[in-house]
Amino acid sequence: MCLPNNFKYNHRKKKKIEPCSVEIKGNEKYYPPIWLRAFGVGISYIIISLMIQNYIFYPFGIPEAGLIFALIGIVLVGLAIWIAKKLPAYKKDLKHRNTINEYFQNRFTILESLPQGYKDKKVVTKKNGDQISTMFDIYMEAYKYDADAIVLNDSNVSTHIIGSTSRGGKGSTNSYNTFHITATLIKY
Repeated sequence: MCLPNNFKYNHRKKKKIEPCSVEIKGNEKYYPPIWLRAFGVGISYIIISLMIQNYIFYPFGIPEAGLIFALIGIVLVGLAIWIAKKLPAYKKDLKHRNTINEYFQNRFTILESLPQGYKDKKVVTKKNGDQISTMFDIYMEAYKYDADAIVLNDSNVSTHIIGSTSRGGKGSTNSYNTFHITATLIKY
């Protein structure tokens, strides 16, 4: 099982903890920082522009057009990152998510196995592109279920690789990870 380094198992009963300092609506998601999303969009744009250059403009004798698309992509990444960091709403939202995540980590006891004497349980499975977001989704389910503890049953990551080649022998590959966590939510 691949768990974050900061997870510690314990067997304590229900924790007494203060309410979260921010309102939890129950539908929050923990997305990666916006600069990573902006960077991903920009890299995708660059890759697409290079493909356009190789397959459309270069065969017709216009190699500069693809380069122009690539430069625009680089500028767009920088602009998206700069704008995202300047937006007060983004800063507030990031602080809000981090506060909720910290609250969840303090509220829910992580157990190695099902304890004796529990009242009820619910099994949930979540998947996401990163481990923090996936565990945040597990925490959110535990919050909505009003669980007292969480047993992490299974945690794994799958890597998906996509590739292509062209007639000229050129090719490219792209890969992305999906984190899967199955947990049992426990009520005492």
